[in-house]
Amino acid sequence: MLTTEESELISIFTKEAEDHLAVIQNFINNADTSSDISTGVPDESFIRAVHTLCGSAQTAGVRPIVDLICPLEEISKLKNTLSLPFNSHERGVLNQVTDEVTQHVIAAENQTDTPEINTALLAEIDAIGKAAHKVAAERESDDNLLSIFLDEADELIANIESTLKDWEATPGDESYADEIKRDLHTLKGGARMAALESIADLTHALETSLITHEDETLGTDYFELLQETTDVLAAMANQTRTKQTLWDPSELIKRLDNTPHSHETTASLHELTTPTNVVPLTPTEHAQPKQAVEEKNTQGNTPSKETAAAPTVTTTGRKAIPENIRVNSELLDHLVNYAGEVNVYQSRFTQQMGSYRFNLTEFEQTLKRLRQQLRDMELETEAQILYNYEKDSENKKDFDPLEMDRYSHIQQLSRSLAESVSDLDNIKSAINELTRESESLLVQQSRVSTDIQDGLMRTRMVRFEGNESRLSRIVRQTSQSLNKKASVTILGGDNEIDRSVQEHILPPLEHMLRNAIAHGIERPTERSAANKPETGLITVELKYDGGDILISVKDDGRGINFDAIQQKAIEKGLLKAHDTPQQEQLLSILLTPGFSTSMEVDQVSGRGVGLDVVEREIKQLSGTLEIETQTNQGTTFTIRLPQTLAITQVLLVEAGDNIYAIPVNAVHAVERVPSNDLTSFYSNTDKPYLHAGNEYEFHQLTALLEQGTFTPQTSLIAHMIMLRSGGRRIALHVDRLLGHREIVIKPLGSQLSNLRGIPGATLIEEGKVVLVLDVGGLIASQARPQIRQPIAPEFTPAEAVPETNEVSQTAIIVDDSITIRKVTERMLIRNGFNVLTAKDGIEALTVLKENKVDVMLLDIEMPRMDGFELATYLRNDSQYQTMPIIVITSRTGQKHKERAESIGIDHYLGKPYQEVELLNIIQDTLAEPKKARL
Repeated sequence: MLTTEESELISIFTKEAEDHLAVIQNFINNADTSSDISTGVPDESFIRAVHTLCGSAQTAGVRPIVDLICPLEEISKLKNTLSLPFNSHERGVLNQVTDEVTQHVIAAENQTDTPEINTALLAEIDAIGKAAHKVAAERESDDNLLSIFLDEADELIANIESTLKDWEATPGDESYADEIKRDLHTLKGGARMAALESIADLTHALETSLITHEDETLGTDYFELLQETTDVLAAMANQTRTKQTLWDPSELIKRLDNTPHSHETTASLHELTTPTNVVPLTPTEHAQPKQAVEEKNTQGNTPSKETAAAPTVTTTGRKAIPENIRVNSELLDHLVNYAGEVNVYQSRFTQQMGSYRFNLTEFEQTLKRLRQQLRDMELETEAQILYNYEKDSENKKDFDPLEMDRYSHIQQLSRSLAESVSDLDNIKSAINELTRESESLLVQQSRVSTDIQDGLMRTRMVRFEGNESRLSRIVRQTSQSLNKKASVTILGGDNEIDRSVQEHILPPLEHMLRNAIAHGIERPTERSAANKPETGLITVELKYDGGDILISVKDDGRGINFDAIQQKAIEKGLLKAHDTPQQEQLLSILLTPGFSTSMEVDQVSGRGVGLDVVEREIKQLSGTLEIETQTNQGTTFTIRLPQTLAITQVLLVEAGDNIYAIPVNAVHAVERVPSNDLTSFYSNTDKPYLHAGNEYEFHQLTALLEQGTFTPQTSLIAHMIMLRSGGRRIALHVDRLLGHREIVIKPLGSQLSNLRGIPGATLIEEGKVVLVLDVGGLIASQARPQIRQPIAPEFTPAEAVPETNEVSQTAIIVDDSITIRKVTERMLIRNGFNVLTAKDGIEALTVLKENKVDVMLLDIEMPRMDGFELATYLRNDSQYQTMPIIVITSRTGQKHKERAESIGIDHYLGKPYQEVELLNIIQDTLAEPKKARL
C-alpha cells in the first residue's frame, strides 16, 4: 500500500506524463500526414517531452517507462543533429511505445499491477539506435573523405594554374597540356569519390576541351577561358570547405563545349552532365562514392581507354611525392608550444646552474680566505708558544714544545680546523665535479630540445609559392572589376613560412593587392600617356632578414596622393587647415580607422575599412608595417614578421620594479648615453631624440606605464632603445637592459585581452611573469598630450631632486663576505632603499660608474682593492668627495679608526652591527648637508 506522499507523487507524474505523451503522439501524427520528409526529424519539443518524461519516470520509480522512454532521448538527439527523420517503420515503433507507456501510466494511476514489459519492443528501439549510430559513422567517414579531397584539390589547382601560366608563355609546348590533363583527371576522380558532382562535371568538361583542342594553335581567348575555369574550380573548392552552396557550372560547361574549332564528332558536354542549379553542401546531399560511380555508368558515361589507364600513368620529370601523414593542426600547435616551454624551463635551469656556479666560486674564495686565516693563526700560535717557553725556562735544558709534541689546546683546535678545511675543500671539489657534469648534461639536453623544436617547426613550414595562384586570382578578379590591367610576380616563393603566420598574413596581403590596384595602378590610357606599359606590375617578395620575414608589396603605379590624404584629414578633423604635416604624419593618418581617400564606394574601396585593419592584423602577429612611396613611381608596403608565432625573440628590459619584454623585430638599435644628456628631453617634451641622423619621439617606459609621470633616474648611464612602429620612430628610455631571450607568448585571458599595447605575457627563467609590450600600440592607446605633457613645476630633473625620505635612495654594500652582503641588503630593502652590491673595491668602482649612489657601506679587508684603498680613491675624485662612506669591519682597533678618519670616512662600525644603529647613522648622514669629507 502506497503512503500518502507516494500517492501524491504518482498522481502528479501521471498528469504530467499525459501531456508529454500528447506531444509525442502529435509529432508522430504530423510526420505520418505530411509530405515533407523533414517533419519526421525530431524537433526540440519532441526531445524535451522525451527527456522530461524519462526524468519524471525515474523520480516516480516507474521502471518500465524508464526502460522504454529513456533510450529514445539519445536516439532523438542524434537524429536531430544528423537531420535524420524517423521513417515509417520507426514511427510505427514510436506508436507502440506510446501505447505501451500509456498502459503503464494507467496502471500506476490505478495502483494496479504493472503489466509485463514488451521485450520485442525494446529490441526494436535498440535497432533504431544502432541504425542512427551507423549513419553518424558514415557521415563522419564522408567528412574525412571530403577533407582529404580538399587538401589534394588545393595542391592540384595550384599546380594547374602554375602550369597554365607557363603554357601560355610557350603555347607550342604540348607537355604542359598533358600535365594539366593528368592533374584534371586526378581532381575529377577525387570529386567523384567525395560526391561533388558539380566540381567533377566542370573538371571533366575542361579535360575534354583540352583533348578536343590538342594539335591546335590556341589563342589568347582560349587561355583566358581556361584561366577563368580554373578560378571557378578554386572558388567551388573554397565553397565546399566553408559549407556554402556550390555555383552552377552549366553555363561555363556550355562555353567550354562551344569553343571555336571544336570537333563536330565530340559529344555535347552538356548532354553528359546533369548539373543542378544549387548544390547545398550538407551531409545529406553527399551520395556514397560507390553509388555515385554507378549512377554515372548507367548514364552512359563509360570511361575511355585513356581514362581507365590514367591512374596508373607515371610522369617523367616530376618529383616523386614523399609519403605523408595527416596530423591535426591543433595537436601540432600544442606540441610546438610544449617544445617552447621545454626550452624555457631549460633556460631557467641553465640560469639556476649559473647562480649555483657563482655561489660555488664564492664558496671557493671563502675557503681560500679561511685557509689563509687558519695558516696565520697557526703561525701566530707557534710563535706565542716559543716565546713563552723561552721566557719561562731560560735556564732549562729541555726539549722545546715543538720537539716533544707538547701542544697547547689552541694548537689542537687549529689542527682540527685544518682538517675541517681540507674536508671542505674535498666537498668543494666533489660539488665542482658534479656541477661540471650537470652543465655538460644541460648542454646535451639543450641540443636535443633544440632539435625537437626545430623538427616540429619544420613540420609547420610551407613554401610561400603555394600562394601564387591565390594571389594571382585576386589580382585578375580585381583588375577585371575595375577595368584595369595588372599582373603580379612572386619573388622568393621558394622560401618557407610558418603555416599559422601564412594563414594570418594572407588576408592583409590580399587587401594590399586590391588596394594597389584600386589606388595605385592607373587605367591603361593613363599609363600609356605616362609612357608606362598598359599592364601594371605588382611585385610580392618574401625574404629573410635575420630572425624575421620581410614581405614587400610593390606596385609601379601613381604613388600615394598626399594632397588627397591631407584634404580628407582636414575634412575629418584630423588636421587643421593651416597645418603643414610631414609625409610620415600623413602616412600615420592613412592608417587611421575609417579613413579612405576614395571618392566613391564600390566593392573594392571607399568603405573606410582599409589599411588600419591591415596594420592591426600585422601587429597581432607581432609585426610592423612600413610604407614608402614616390610620385608616379609606385608604392612599397613592407611587412616585417617573426618567422613563427610559437617562439618569439624578445629584449628584456626593466622599468621601475618590473621586467617587460619587447619583440626584437621592432628594435633597430640600442645605445647607452649619460643620464645628464636626457635632462633636456624631460623639460622639453617636443624635442626629438637624434640617432644616426634620424629623429625619434622620446618616451620613458616608466612614464608610459604610469600614465605620464616621468620618473627621476638614479643611474648615471641611461639605456635607449630605438624602435620602429608603423610609420613612426620611437626612442624608449628604460632603466636597465637584461638581455635577449627566446620566449613563448601566452594569451592574457578574457579579462585583459582588450588591453592595447600588451599582446600577451610569458614566463622567464627566474620564474617571473613578464608582459610583452607593443610600444607603438601602448603609445597610441594613450592621448599624446597626456603622455608628452609639459613637466609639472614641482618636477625636478634627476640631478636636482631633493634628498628627502620620500625619495627612494640608493646604497652600495662593498664586502667580500656574501653573508654580510645578503643580510645587509635585505635589511636596507625592507627600509625602502635601492641596493647595489660589490665584493671588492674594483667591482665597486665599476658599479659606481653606471649608477648614482647616495651612501656606501664599506668593509676594510677585501681582495684586489681593500676598503682603505677604495675610500682613498673616492675621496681624491671630485665626483665622490661628498658621498657618505660608512665602514663596517671587524677591525675595531684605534689605529684603524684613526686611519679611516684621516681618509675622510664618515662613520666607523664594528661587526656585528645593530640594525637600528646602522639605520640611524645612515639617515643622519644622508640628512647632513653635502660637503667634501677631507
